[in-house]
Amino acid sequence: MSGHGEKITQNQEKAIAALLKFPSIPEAAKSVGIADRTLFRWLKNEDFQEDYRKAKREVIDHAISQVQTVISSAVQTLKDIMINNEAPPSARVSEARTIIETGIKTIEIQDLDDRITKLEKILSDKRSNTKN
Repeated sequence: MSGHGEKITQNQEKAIAALLKFPSIPEAAKSVGIADRTLFRWLKNEDFQEDYRKAKREVIDHAISQVQTVISSAVQTLKDIMINNEAPPSARVSEARTIIETGIKTIEIQDLDDRITKLEKILSDKRSNTKN
């Protein structure tokens, strides 16, 4: 296992991409052409973990951006349903609840991501200061 601060290998980069694509570690390992135990070992490596976390964060950021691009349309749909007296009240309430909950969750996820990023930076800085 390599120490913290070392760069991960090309195969490890492929493994991270596979972990994001496949639902299980065995499937991810197979797609890269490595043994399951190798991938499990890499998942214990700090550098690998850090790069994997960054990749997952990028996926989440992208998903949040996609949600944010359709929020205006969703709100407009909500408005359309809310003013449509022919729409069943249950549908109008259901749509309103869905849009509101999604909007709130999106903000909560982004806030949590920001907080985690700041905490990781503080932890990383402390580790760097401890090594010096």
